[in-house]
Amino acid sequence: MALQVASLGSGPDLVLLHGWGFNNAVWQALLPLLTPHWSVHLIDLPGHGANVAVPLMETIAAVAQHGDSATASPPHG
Repeated sequence: MALQVASLGSGPDLVLLHGWGFNNAVWQALLPLLTPHWSVHLIDLPGHGANVAVPLMETIAAVAQHGDSATASPPHG
């Protein structure tokens, strides 16, 4: 499953995830401060923003796995 990801700015990678029931628009006010220094990746969680709804993910590991699929290299080990 592909996730919607907006990538802006340049510099070290910074991945921002919104809270449950929101989308990446919650970060818009901070982008002018972050993008001059960071390559910011805004990921909408499954079923949020432009992403299609999916069956309930029961564990944090399942959500992290979907996040990993949206990036070229996993942001965590």
